[in-house]
Amino acid sequence: MEFTIPTQARPKVAMAWRSVHGNSGAESFRVDGLWGMHLYRYSCEVRMDGVPLQIRPGMAGFTPPGARMDYRFSEPSVHVFAHLAWDADAVPDVNVPALFSVGADFELVWERLERVVGWRTTDPLRAEIRAWDVLLSLARIANRAPETAQANLVNTALSYIEMHLSEGIRASDVADAMGVSRSHLNRLFLAQTGAPLSRAILDRRLDRALHLLRSTDMPVKAIAADLGYTDAQHLNKHVRAVTGKSPRESR
Repeated sequence: MEFTIPTQARPKVAMAWRSVHGNSGAESFRVDGLWGMHLYRYSCEVRMDGVPLQIRPGMAGFTPPGARMDYRFSEPSVHVFAHLAWDADAVPDVNVPALFSVGADFELVWERLERVVGWRTTDPLRAEIRAWDVLLSLARIANRAPETAQANLVNTALSYIEMHLSEGIRASDVADAMGVSRSHLNRLFLAQTGAPLSRAILDRRLDRALHLLRSTDMPVKAIAADLGYTDAQHLNKHVRAVTGKSPRESR
């Protein structure tokens, strides 16, 4: 089963709860007018409007308004959920399955949805923003293609570059941090991004340099030092090569 939900409009949180089901063995109910967004730590059989589904630990799920839910529990079962509503003009734009595995992100998403529970009455706006964040995360997880080991390595390397850009890192430093040879990582970057590893580092440096030039009054020399350039002339050469302007003209 699959549904289309709005992700570009912030949902209202009508209720959020960390709940323990299963004390009665079986439960049957529906929730009118509200979408359910759930994370599960248990196994059980469920029927959604008569369609059999199987819940497993580490799964997430969405239930549409008015769906009849029939659960059969074998033991007390913990899950955390939010009941959501959108304004009438919210446009459904993303397909999500009724149930899907969250994978390695489950604990992080669980913690964030628990925050919604805690903030719902004490800080409702913050709860809505966090619920929207969880919704976006789950929608993306549900629709992402399985990531290959090579793609994962490139993404990890890109994150490393972002975190260490000010340290004057080179391509060989990134490869060492990833535990692979520079030539191997460079081949992966060329295959996935169409550009070598060294270009990825230069592009990130330039992006930050232009931001600082246009948004602050930091001296060019200080910007160069902060971003790991060997000197201001190196920054000047890089900015000119890409933009056709000097750092001062770019500012």
